[in-house]
Amino acid sequence: SCRYDRVFGSDSTQAEVYEHVKSSVQATLKGINSTIFAYGQTSSGKTYTMFGKESCIFDEPGIVPRCISDIFRFSAQNHRHVHSFSVL
Repeated sequence: SCRYDRVFGSDSTQAEVYEHVKSSVQATLKGINSTIFAYGQTSSGKTYTMFGKESCIFDEPGIVPRCISDIFRFSAQNHRHVHSFSVL
């Protein structure tokens, strides 16, 4: 059997979902490995949840654009630390 931290309904907002996973981004910036995993049936909204509205991610950004924004915001605010990022 599988166990999930949280299941979001179709009425959940992008902001609501990101608020729940935001701590994973903060943990990663402290050196802790983390994973954000979207699971569901075909056409259930996984890509939309992760990336946002296809026509313009600035209208309704998904988890990935919000994570990137938070990472750069954190880096800009913490000049005492050197950060190195890689995407695999």
